[in-house]
Amino acid sequence: MTIKFGEVSQQVKTVQKALMQLGYELPKYGADGELGLEGWTALEEFARDVGFDLGPNEELDSDDPIDALVDLLCESSAASRRLILPQVHGIECADLRGVSGKYRHGERLWKNIDAIVLHQTGCRMPTSPNGWASLRAQIGIPRVDGRPMIYAINPPTSLMYHANSLNKRSIGIEIEGNFRGIEGDNRTYWKAGGGPHIVLPEQVKAAQAVVDWLCKEAARHGGHIKHIYAHRQASKDRIADPGSAVWEAVGVWARETLKLSDGGPDFKVGSGYRIPKQWCDREEYCDNDYWKR
Repeated sequence: MTIKFGEVSQQVKTVQKALMQLGYELPKYGADGELGLEGWTALEEFARDVGFDLGPNEELDSDDPIDALVDLLCESSAASRRLILPQVHGIECADLRGVSGKYRHGERLWKNIDAIVLHQTGCRMPTSPNGWASLRAQIGIPRVDGRPMIYAINPPTSLMYHANSLNKRSIGIEIEGNFRGIEGDNRTYWKAGGGPHIVLPEQVKAAQAVVDWLCKEAARHGGHIKHIYAHRQASKDRIADPGSAVWEAVGVWARETLKLSDGGPDFKVGSGYRIPKQWCDREEYCDNDYWKR
């Protein structure tokens, strides 16, 4: 598709809709079909986010077409609409991506995503799916009527601030509940969040299904998810996140079944904590205590 700055056309409207689909804001004019400063600035922001070099000749007042960038934009937008299907491995999905895009910080290519980070919400969430729109993660796993359910909160390729220095390369999955850091140890859950809760089998089934699906979807788009991390590995404030029960059921499962890596016994970033021995049954983790970084 060919467009130029200042153009008024249906093609420009398609580009504007694609930008908004991916979370880029056009607050004044929206998809009005005219490529003015607002739309061009959003297009430049998309180019920076995906590492696309506009080149020295693509200045603001240039009439040269930017076909490759526009094609990538439309491909990314179409892919984001396909990313969450009505079902993932037979599990019902609710698409919340149209509710709010204000927490999205741009778009990424699949080739730049290599990890999934597991979270617990630390509380019960609103019963309405729209109540999840304020979460900074891409995927939610609710406790819904005793059945597995997946919420598509944001497109997996959107950049969300969910896991500190792991944000740029990862997809975040929030599992609803206030779970103990160490199952059975009441010192290790957030007292203000209610509970403690038990992770439900239906949540485990949904989380495993979406992890597997994300790995396959990344591969289908030329990417490769290699890692599964706990939020505690990136933050001093998330020592119990996602909790031993979630980690064993989903993190250890992904490591053993999908051959994803948790980084090993010494992996942490920033102020985070290592995976503790209480979460693992592997010999090399034996010296890694829950309370120690």
